[in-house]
Amino acid sequence: MNIDEIINNSVVCCEAFDNDKFCFKSLLYPFTTENISGYIDEFNLKNKSLLTVGSSGDQVINAILRDCKNITLYDKVPEAKYYYYLKCAGLLNFSKEQFLGFFRYRYYNHSINDNSNAFNKNLYEKLKSTLRLLSYESYLYFDELFNTFGGSTIRQALFVYDEDTTDILERSNLYLKNELLYDETRKKIKKVEVEFVCKDIFDIDDAHKYDNIWLSNIGTWLKTEREILDLINKTYACLNYDGKLLVSYLYKTNANTSYNSNFAPIYNLKVIKRLLKSYKLELREFDGIDIKCWNKDERKDSALIIKKWVYYFKHYN
Repeated sequence: MNIDEIINNSVVCCEAFDNDKFCFKSLLYPFTTENISGYIDEFNLKNKSLLTVGSSGDQVINAILRDCKNITLYDKVPEAKYYYYLKCAGLLNFSKEQFLGFFRYRYYNHSINDNSNAFNKNLYEKLKSTLRLLSYESYLYFDELFNTFGGSTIRQALFVYDEDTTDILERSNLYLKNELLYDETRKKIKKVEVEFVCKDIFDIDDAHKYDNIWLSNIGTWLKTEREILDLINKTYACLNYDGKLLVSYLYKTNANTSYNSNFAPIYNLKVIKRLLKSYKLELREFDGIDIKCWNKDERKDSALIIKKWVYYFKHYN
């Protein structure tokens, strides 16, 4: 699909939204729904390579802050590339407060009110020259949309509504944690080029190897154990020795969480540990997204992680 076709598809969806017609195109996430800060230190990213998924681009931005130098983003949605560069342009042009004011929409600040300033056209005008320099395709995509529709239409027609409050986003993203880290990210993001692969992660081949692979919460969408094993087999084959694979992010889950048959199979930890026994799967717990949950057992989120060990044998003469 070329850029003109991608733009046209998004224009059609925005027009449908303006005319109160259904057009399911909401495949971009405005921000991560994971606590990336909770698991990022489990991975050695400095001067390493990373393959990640995630249309919000937050996995990439946080990895850059941790000095990751070689990053590949897999996503079936081509617009994920354009949105990443829009965020980069926002980082380079806006203060942290302005950045959040432009990109936040749902649950703005601590209320349930929508942010009427989201994707503000005047603010877009301030960043579009930077966007053009970063990625001409991304500029063509968003310039067409912003010159045709209001920011609210673009935001609601093309993005999912799954968006946390500002305080949660600041806790979940290192680059939003404080002004100091935000400014550090601005300096580093200009120095890293990201490779974008627009295809299903299941179609990955082992021609390229990575030091780290993050599969985000894809595991929670898989319906069978066969799918889980197939994905892990394929991605593990792309992992360098001593590298780590984030198998899946698990919400409201710790080692003692009981499995409910309504949950996705990845949450059945006993079965998953047996299924991936040969990989020596590990569970890492940390403060979850919903730390204010009344049930203290649900205040923890977890990450299933596999390390590709190298065994060293000492030889004696």
